[in-house]
Amino acid sequence: MNLDDVVVDSNFESDAFLKYVDKNLTTALNDIATALQKNMKRVLNSGGTGRKHPGLPKRSSAPFHPPVVQTGTLWRSWITRVRKDNGPNKTLVLGSNLNYARFLERGTMVGGKVRMYPRPYVGRAVDKTKKQLPRINRKLQRNIKRSAFRAKMSRYVALAKASMK
Repeated sequence: MNLDDVVVDSNFESDAFLKYVDKNLTTALNDIATALQKNMKRVLNSGGTGRKHPGLPKRSSAPFHPPVVQTGTLWRSWITRVRKDNGPNKTLVLGSNLNYARFLERGTMVGGKVRMYPRPYVGRAVDKTKKQLPRINRKLQRNIKRSAFRAKMSRYVALAKASMK
């Protein structure tokens, strides 16, 4: 058999399919970002177990417990976005613009002595979000299957339009 005799018919428009997949991946990353933000707020909303300081509306957090929302500044400071890297790669970016967010998460030390014990909360929110990933993955797989169907249908629509001319 000669290779010139082999004909492969993909039956769908590959560019359309890749466009649909790219859109679905962005949607899945946005779903993960939304879940992460919700879980971050849930973790930060857990009740305080530390001291009650005068002038603060709630009890503060004890060391090794998530910080308690007193003013909401830390809560509002967390942002997520989808960044397009080289080629088809995308990255979910999570961050806070507050300088003390890192100190709360990791604690502080001065001269080898602990000044403030950590109040970890980012890792806890990520762990809660990991439990939701199978649901998001199923949704992504369903959407990619639909995309393959749409790409196949777009080929038929293009053929129909071409035959009408």
